[in-house]
Amino acid sequence: MSTRKVDDLIQALGIEAGIFKFEVSRICAAMNAELEAFRQRPLDHVGFPSVFCDAAYVKARVRDREGLGLAIRDSEDNPIS
Repeated sequence: MSTRKVDDLIQALGIEAGIFKFEVSRICAAMNAELEAFRQRPLDHVGFPSVFCDAAYVKARVRDREGLGLAIRDSEDNPIS
């Protein structure tokens, strides 16, 4: 975010005096350090469950009713038999 945009935001929040460029730089540097620490944190100590959903719509009718099918598999490599 540019210094000008930050200054506009500060003024929109009701702080009339605005903000100095060096303060914006200092705040952004601190935020960047925290963000980088967050990005680099280890995640191997936790299991992350996930659900993948995939769908295909095929217009079909069986006795004047639309058909609906559902299959649960471990992966896409497992064909439905």
